[in-house]
Amino acid sequence: MRLKGLIFGLGGIALLITSFLVLIVDERSLLQIMRILSSIGLLIISSLMLIIAWKLLTMRPAPPAS
Repeated sequence: MRLKGLIFGLGGIALLITSFLVLIVDERSLLQIMRILSSIGLLIISSLMLIIAWKLLTMRPAPPAS
């Protein structure tokens, strides 16, 4: 539960910062910033998918019930 709260909190902060960036910077700079943020997001998602895949591949099966 603590991790979920942290993730939602960071997401809210990111959206808040993005909304301020929309007001401050011009369109060309905003597109560059959004491109960087989306590539970072894709990097994080792909890293998590690789970690989950590795855990699933190396997970030992449950012991047989007696």
